[in-house]
This record gives sequence, C-alpha cells and structure tokens, in this order.
Amino acid sequence: MSIQHTLQLGLDALGRQTGGRFTLETNGWATLRFDRATEITLGADEALGLIFMHASVCSLTEDSRARLMQEGLEMALLGLGTGGCVLGYNRAQDQLVLSVSLAAGEVDGTGFVNRFSRFLDVVQRLKTAFEALASEPGASPQSVLSQDNFLPHPLMKV
Repeated sequence: MSIQHTLQLGLDALGRQTGGRFTLETNGWATLRFDRATEITLGADEALGLIFMHASVCSLTEDSRARLMQEGLEMALLGLGTGGCVLGYNRAQDQLVLSVSLAAGEVDGTGFVNRFSRFLDVVQRLKTAFEALASEPGASPQSVLSQDNFLPHPLMKV
C-alpha cells in the first residue's frame, strides 16, 4: 500500500470523527482548516515512508523576531513545550512552524486521528502562547502552556 493511500485512509478516519470530508490533492498534499487562523498541511513521502504534518504557529515581525525565536527555542528544548514536535523557522514566509513526521507503517486510522488531534491541540496552544508573547512584552509562555501539552483536541471524538 502506498504512503499516500495510508494518509488518505487516515484522512477518511478523521472525516468520520469530525463529520468532514478530507482528500489529498493530486500532488499528495492536503491542507485542513480549523477555525479562522489554523491550517495544517499534511503530506506523504513515498521514498521515506513518512507522513508529515506542519502548521504555522507565529508570524514574525522585525520588532518581535528575536524575542519570539528565543522563546520558541526555549519551548522546543527537549520537546517539552511542543508536545514532542519540531519547532522550525520558515524563512520564505518569516514564520515559526511546528511539524511532526510519522512512520506510515505505524499509523492506522485511529492512530492517525489521535496523532492529528494531538498535533492540532499543540498548534493551537502555541499560537495562543505566541500571540500573548507578541502582544504583551512581559508575558511568559508558561502562563499559556500546561505541562500536559499533548492531549487530544476537544473537537476530536477519540
């Protein structure tokens, strides 16, 4: 079975849980939108056998770039503030992005829904934390992030 097929099966399971219909584009990628500001892009790499999820968590400005990048690196230390996901920098769009890769052979429909739900939750928590940090110079990321960062998102019925 191809990795794209595995990803589509995961998207089908996600659709059954949420009442939506999610399909891969012909290029093997899909972008799912949640609320007004959250987009998660998913894709499959046949050669590596991996499924990828990534999302922007913060747009940077000249005034905020250094502080938000420093806070992001501190949150990413040991994956404690990122739920084990990778926080990176997208230079082309001047954004901090969160990503995770999953071994396709280890993800069935329910496993995919659970991992997606957890990823969505971490994305939304980090977006909230970075918004607070950007708008309040003295804000602390710990005030928005809990120790249990990787629980299923409440929208998911898992």
